[in-house]
Amino acid sequence: MKLLICGAGSIARELLKQLGDDWEVTLVDKSSEELEKTASIFPDIVNTHVEDASSAAVMEKLDAGNYDYVLALTADDKVNSVIAELAGKYGVNHISAFIKDAEIAAALRHEGTHVIRMSSLAAGQLYHYLQDPRMRVTPLGLGPANVMEVKVSDHPSVSGKRAGFLRRRGARLAAIFRGEKLIFPKTDTVISDEDRLVIIGDTSIFQTVCGILECGLPRFPLAYGSGILVALRDSEKREGVAPEATEALYLAQNIHIKHVTLLNAEPEDRYVEHIATWPDNLNVAMESAEGTIPEIIRSECRRGSYGMVVTKVFEKKLLKSFGRPDYVRLSNEIDRPLLISRGTVPYEKFLVPFNGSAMAELAVETAVDISKQMGGEITIAIVEQPDFITGDGTSEWKDRVLARVNELSHVHKVRFDVVIGKGNPVKEIAAMSSDFGLMIVGSNNRDRGLLSPNVGENIAASAECSVLLMAF
Repeated sequence: MKLLICGAGSIARELLKQLGDDWEVTLVDKSSEELEKTASIFPDIVNTHVEDASSAAVMEKLDAGNYDYVLALTADDKVNSVIAELAGKYGVNHISAFIKDAEIAAALRHEGTHVIRMSSLAAGQLYHYLQDPRMRVTPLGLGPANVMEVKVSDHPSVSGKRAGFLRRRGARLAAIFRGEKLIFPKTDTVISDEDRLVIIGDTSIFQTVCGILECGLPRFPLAYGSGILVALRDSEKREGVAPEATEALYLAQNIHIKHVTLLNAEPEDRYVEHIATWPDNLNVAMESAEGTIPEIIRSECRRGSYGMVVTKVFEKKLLKSFGRPDYVRLSNEIDRPLLISRGTVPYEKFLVPFNGSAMAELAVETAVDISKQMGGEITIAIVEQPDFITGDGTSEWKDRVLARVNELSHVHKVRFDVVIGKGNPVKEIAAMSSDFGLMIVGSNNRDRGLLSPNVGENIAASAECSVLLMAF
């Protein structure tokens, strides 16, 4: 991530001591002495400039719009205010400024700038001292303590446990938000799926809470259910084991699940031999069901805890691409990921089409989770479409999408390969897919008509590799 720090004083020095090596830092200050002192703390600084960052000419020279973050940390409120305004004009997404004056701070917040007011934190500490000098109330922003908010839905392992489970040395569960209600938990208060937890602790709270909540525990597919449902080819005469079952076996050996159900496993004797090769800790069952594959998938998912469904490629029908999106609609109806199996295991390379949508981001997060469990490289595919189709300037759209990919890489601490194409996204991505083991596609669940086919549906149908479709 690219970071521009304007002001090389004590705040900048303390910040640089904590930054990791995944930041490209440029430092600007009018004082060469301050620059030299601060740069010595962080030797990997890309550039230093003895300049006035509140000058529009200087910000243009620095190409301010090319930074992910701009920090205004000088000792002058007016200078910091101008720096923030200039960064905003250059389209910087993340801007923060050190401000003492309340009116200037309010104006900058209104413009979307993240404002730090150290004076208000100090005033709060003095206020509590004046009320009762025996009390030592230290604002979290200054003292050796942190506060952390956790969504239980992001950490399924803690749901159903009692509040005392989170009581550890150096950390306490201070409050629970349950909808609009604030709860001060007792030791035996039961935590539910929809809760937001507020935890307070010392400076090691992040590591402590992660250890308690098992942050490293993979979420896919356990966040959706504990098993895999494999819908085998209906009424189809064949020899041996279907490719869908082989692909499901590969998944069972590499991701965290508890049980597998094979539907319509014929010839049964071959599948009995096949099941003997599955991990011993899995409960593997064979069941029969009548109806088409979509029908039996819907029925089984209504009564079983499945984190994903594995199915064959559906038979092609006349003008299929102009009809209702079968894969997307099915994934939406069962409310969990649908794997369209083409038998392209092992998954050594993952492909994720990305357009900046919420579902595309979910696909990226899922790819990260799967790759952490079984290894493999992730490639993000971005396809520019003509302006007359998107209604948006192609270059501006591409820049926004690339910036978001960069942010996701930073958040998940994973390096993505990025491939950019131009033209029809279905054709471009289908052409790429032959080089990958698994494609993860996030799609909206809206049915499309004759003149506007569902892109996610057609990508899933046209790919040459297996596709994990997420269309909730």
